[in-house]
Amino acid sequence: MASFFSSSIPPGLQSGVGVINNIDSQKFPLILNRVSQCIQNNSDDLKPFSKDEEDKLVSTLGITPKELKLVLDCSTLILKQAAFNITKPAILQQQLTHHLKLDEDKAGAFVSIWTNQAKNIVGTLKQKSTHPNQVEGVTWLLDAAVGSSDGPVLEPRAVVELKLKDSGHLRLDLNQQQMLALYETLEAVQSQLDTLR
Repeated sequence: MASFFSSSIPPGLQSGVGVINNIDSQKFPLILNRVSQCIQNNSDDLKPFSKDEEDKLVSTLGITPKELKLVLDCSTLILKQAAFNITKPAILQQQLTHHLKLDEDKAGAFVSIWTNQAKNIVGTLKQKSTHPNQVEGVTWLLDAAVGSSDGPVLEPRAVVELKLKDSGHLRLDLNQQQMLALYETLEAVQSQLDTLR
């Protein structure tokens, strides 16, 4: 079975898992519950704890502020990945223990939160895009720039303008090579999207 995480686990995620595994099993579900609530509140900054609460957690858990950030980021990522993949609890348990190497009790905490709050998490994330810049429209035109290597030469150019939701426009002025590279990249993206269907 394929993992909903990439085949190679990024070092940051693996470090976060290591810190999570070292946290007291009675305290971790409370942290995870707060992370889940933060996701459900549709908070843009995703800060489940105030600065004072973070300081207390660092002291109570015996970890550094950087390690606390890893725990919060890793927990958020795991819950969001479960939501994006609409993962069943049994599969989540298996993925967390076998692929990410989370301890059974920590994986159980994720599964418990997921079982009780998946509907709300998925509903919240459906309302919000993970990427703030969304393309609403595309316009383009062909142009020619004057070059001067051995006299005036017209170089064909494509001007592509992306209308972005809530943030204006992005204008790309591309020569033929750049346009071909963009096209090939978009083809690769489309191919990946087709495999997800």
